Amino acid sequence: MTTAMRFLSASIAATLGLGLVAAGATASSAAPGTPDSSSGAASLLDDTPVAGDGYPGDPDAEATLVASEVRRVIDLESMIGTARQLGLSQSKPYRLAVGTTPSLVLVARGAPYTLDELAAIAPRTITRGDDGVYLMTENIVIAAGATLRIAGQEGVVLHLASGPEGFVSIVAAGGSLSVKGGDDLPVAISSWNPVIGT
Repeated sequence: MTTAMRFLSASIAATLGLGLVAAGATASSAAPGTPDSSSGAASLLDDTPVAGDGYPGDPDAEATLVASEVRRVIDLESMIGTARQLGLSQSKPYRLAVGTTPSLVLVARGAPYTLDELAAIAPRTITRGDDGVYLMTENIVIAAGATLRIAGQEGVVLHLASGPEGFVSIVAAGGSLSVKGGDDLPVAISSWNPVIGT
């Protein structure tokens, strides 16, 4: 499994709340907080209902979207390797059509790519609004030897298009993603549904 896939898998697991049982622990039917008679360890699972609103999302649809993203990344890594072998020019970024949304592949070079540069050379992928907020509407893949640097003089707000039908992502497929912000220059990256504006 590649580094990008390990990172993506770990991110997906964290997002979905997987790994609720600590390493070496076993699930138990004992009451919460009481020792498990089979192992003597306290149960880590508590299925007691909690008060409040239920989850408003659709876990099945979300799991399907995540699984589709994992397949897309695997296919992209394969296609990037094939493009190199077939002699596709690696002198400038190019698009690959994998999945429902194209992916802009950032190729190796000495200088990092910036959001302003991508907005100028790939306006289908990323735009900068009058308010200074960037909107990414296509996937970005950072190939080996390339770096995408997200930073700015006044901080950065980057919205990644997202909706019920899918989402866009930034994947480091052998390349590097550098996000530089601070208390005075924050970087905010979030999903954004352009249809409803949130």
